[in-house]
Amino acid sequence: MRITIEASSKEFERKLLDLFTEHRSELAVTVETDWNAERAVTFLSTLNPVARDFARRIVDAGGHLDAAVLRSEFEGGLRGPTVALTNALKRGFKRGWWAEGTEAPITVVYGGSLTDGWRQASAYELNADALNAFRQAFARLDAAPARLNWDGDAPSAPPLADWANHDTPRVLPHDAEPEPDGDS
Repeated sequence: MRITIEASSKEFERKLLDLFTEHRSELAVTVETDWNAERAVTFLSTLNPVARDFARRIVDAGGHLDAAVLRSEFEGGLRGPTVALTNALKRGFKRGWWAEGTEAPITVVYGGSLTDGWRQASAYELNADALNAFRQAFARLDAAPARLNWDGDAPSAPPLADWANHDTPRVLPHDAEPEPDGDS
């Protein structure tokens, strides 16, 4: 029998762990820590647009992209997108979207020698197993309808409905004749 439990309450977890402890000899418990398309969609959906673009470029490059290329494309530096990736992973642990022990999908590759405790990133990688999941995730996100759907220009304010001014107080009685304009 295979059981998958996601986003359970603490009380349910405690009771389930007690049951597992009671029947320990009969069970083999494994925790899924692999990236699948659904988890990748969740991960990517929580990223800001810059970090999502950072991840997309690595996926589009086949899972490995030199940091020099990324530095030339991201004027603000790489700290922002990489911190956002780390925070998204932590957020997923905290909210129960993936199990503790799930590895970061995108990792840094350091090159050169360690100088004064600091090394510059030489590349960013996405492992081969996660690469397919993230390709599927981007395909799903790209196929989803855009939230704001207009032709490129910012939409103007919608026209006022004919009842829009009904909550304004009336100075004249409702049956009073309108005064002629001063133009006539």
